[in-house]
This record gives sequence, C-alpha cells and structure tokens, in this order.
Amino acid sequence: MKSRILNIIQIIAAAALAAGVMTAFTACELKDDGTWMHCHGAQQLVFGLGIAITAVSVIMLFLKKKGIRILLGLANIVLAVVTLAVPGRIVSMCMMADMRCHMVMKPFVILMSIVIIVLTVCSLIFALKKSRTNEKKK
Repeated sequence: MKSRILNIIQIIAAAALAAGVMTAFTACELKDDGTWMHCHGAQQLVFGLGIAITAVSVIMLFLKKKGIRILLGLANIVLAVVTLAVPGRIVSMCMMADMRCHMVMKPFVILMSIVIIVLTVCSLIFALKKSRTNEKKK
C-alpha cells in the first residue's frame, strides 16, 4: 500500500514538473527579434521528460508484476537524472546568471527531479520489502 501511495505522489510530482516548466517556472521570454533563447530548448526538453516520467509512473501504478514495476521504476530514475541534467549540462542556458532560466526554471527542475528520484527509490524499496515478506510467508 505504501508503494502505491508513493507512486501516486510521484505521478503528481512528475505532472507538476511538466506543467510547472510550461506555466509558472518557464524559461526566458521571447527575444525582441522574435527568436527564442537557448534555454527555451531546455524548457521544451524538460516538459517532454516530465510527460514521459508521468506516463511511466501511471503505468507503474496499474501493473501487478513486480519485475516490470521495478524495471519501470529504474527507467523513471534514469529519466529523472537526465531531467536534472538538462538545464545547463545537456542544453546550454543563457549567459547571465540573473536570467529567468537560471533563477526560476533551473532550481525548480532540480528540486522536482530530486523529489521524483527519492519517491521512486522509496517506492521501489517498499515494493521489494513487500515481496520479500511475501516470499518468507510461503
């Protein structure tokens, strides 16, 4: 039961990540000449990864097979680590540290990615403990 509750919170966190980078925690605005800054690509990539993490988390919620749930959990951890690295490491950001992408989007992405990683790890630990106690009872 604890694993399922953590999985639901994980879905909410992943959906908040995807929605957040497109609403309240966006990257820099459109430039005066109508083009986007580099950080816009980071925002779009984080949005896509957030949707992917949400989808995998929803699938995990409804699966009964422990092995597949563990593999999907590990995939979510990898996706969250990649998401964590997007702003500034995988996709270049604006040059000035006081720009919106550095001040707002990047900390939000880092925080939410860490939350997702922790939730996923805890969910997997609870699922593994439950399966081990079930095996001992048999």
